[in-house]
Amino acid sequence: MQVPLSVDSDVDGKKEKLIIWANGKKNIINSPIKPYFYSFKKLNISNAKESRVEKIRISDYQKKMFYKYEFETRKELEQERNRIRETMGKGITFEDNIPFTLRNRIDNPNIYAQFPHTDKLSFCFIDIEQYT
Repeated sequence: MQVPLSVDSDVDGKKEKLIIWANGKKNIINSPIKPYFYSFKKLNISNAKESRVEKIRISDYQKKMFYKYEFETRKELEQERNRIRETMGKGITFEDNIPFTLRNRIDNPNIYAQFPHTDKLSFCFIDIEQYT
């Protein structure tokens, strides 16, 4: 396998960490990115780093300018997103619901390849609720 057995995320203090299991070893690394979302509108967010970025909008594959808001933790992102939805409505923020481990993989395609599981698999299980 060229990927780890599992990847999860956790917060250690005010830092997002990735917990990566491969070859019987638990690897804990700092996340190379911070949780973030995009907005077409400039928002008044004091606890986020704001930058202007050009990205491809998924709905029509056109390059557009967005404001990018980066947070220290996923919890801060969720709190701010919820506040914006309550005061301004839905549709103001984008890509705010992508799981953080997947967001890391999207932004850094080779991040998990650094921790390949090369040992022979010794057991297999299935979660019947997930399967059906």
